[in-house]
Amino acid sequence: ELEYGRLVGLDAELVRPSRVSAGRLFIGRTTLQFLAERGAATDVGDGQRGGGGGGGGAEAGGGTVETVRWQLGSIKQMHRRRYLMAHTAIELFRDDGSTLLLNFTDKRERSRLRKLVKTRCPLAYRDRDRHTSAFRKMLSDLQEKWHRREITNFEYLMFLNELAGRTHNDLNQYPVFPWVLSDYHSETLNLADPAVYRDLSRPMGAQVASQREVVRRTFDEFCDPDIPRFHYGSHFSTAGFVLYYLLRVEPFTAHHKVLQGGRFDHADRLFHSLASTFEGCTHSSSDVKELIPELFYLPDMLLNRNGLSLGARQDGQPVGDVVLPRWADSATDFIAKHRAALESEYVSAHLHE
Repeated sequence: ELEYGRLVGLDAELVRPSRVSAGRLFIGRTTLQFLAERGAATDVGDGQRGGGGGGGGAEAGGGTVETVRWQLGSIKQMHRRRYLMAHTAIELFRDDGSTLLLNFTDKRERSRLRKLVKTRCPLAYRDRDRHTSAFRKMLSDLQEKWHRREITNFEYLMFLNELAGRTHNDLNQYPVFPWVLSDYHSETLNLADPAVYRDLSRPMGAQVASQREVVRRTFDEFCDPDIPRFHYGSHFSTAGFVLYYLLRVEPFTAHHKVLQGGRFDHADRLFHSLASTFEGCTHSSSDVKELIPELFYLPDMLLNRNGLSLGARQDGQPVGDVVLPRWADSATDFIAKHRAALESEYVSAHLHE
């Protein structure tokens, strides 16, 4: 039971990568608790995608019952978020690093929770409206810390993703990291050679001169009274792209199968090789995806440790571990060199472009 004291209840949705659970959020004097309606969960494959953390669930009566209970004193950060393109969600961060993404019926209900959290939680940080001087100063201070190299390129990009509203709790708004290398074929990797890096001043769909001409022509020749002109018919980050990269690690394996109707996608469309993925992203106007943070710290995402039956490609090659560049001795070696490339002098000098 919640503690005695003034109790406020709000209709809300608990957003997780695999499902969205509708229910009721209660805020007491010292405790926040979410109670889901039995059976009121929508799977990711039914068109809802998101995520959360710090809660538990139990199967009962044919439906999943989500329950989350947090001490208000443990909540250290609060960020307003969009969910399904609507400004109706809030993400809470606890002192142990766990997070909670809650979506509300409208902005007014979100504002009610925000006021309660501000008055009842010892917040170390809350987001600022982007048009205010406080936000501009915060962004300027962050940039200065990066210029002085008090934070790494990885940390800087994570902060920028956070300020942009991106979160690990929503696959549709997952943090985005750039491809930093263009050489996935050489025997050795010389990080002092500018030729091994991608052009950070151009998107992935414009890395190659011939492809730049294709997208320029697409823009110039497109004519529709209702649809504005565009260069690319795809996006650099989607839930499907996140699951493409994280296919081999749970819980993303399960999420991928839900998205694909209970089975793995065709083997030729799975994440098979870093070189072929880079090639596809630089030679197609329909596939211009960037990377995710895990490719700079998580070698397990490149290994089929769970022995998944991912099938065989049309050329007969089975899909197992991700095929690495020849300059990488192992998945761990790739991640180490990839992270070193991100923190290199070249990337530090051109990341802002």
